[in-house]
Amino acid sequence: ILSILKQIYPYISKMNNLTLVFLSSTASKMGFPNSSSYVASKHSVAGIAKSIREEWKDLGVKVVNVYLGAVYT
Repeated sequence: ILSILKQIYPYISKMNNLTLVFLSSTASKMGFPNSSSYVASKHSVAGIAKSIREEWKDLGVKVVNVYLGAVYT
């Protein structure tokens, strides 16, 4: 995620009404047994989104963090 954000940053000021959508998981809001790596990775997505929202708000960028729940397939 950070690599992609670094690549698009130079173009941000040229875009109008940009909205970034980050997909996280409800697992980032609570812990689950035997899934610490998964929970940590989803929590990092949420944290990056919150930081980018604050850092880029003066550039007119909106950031949305979507917390998906369990999907049974």
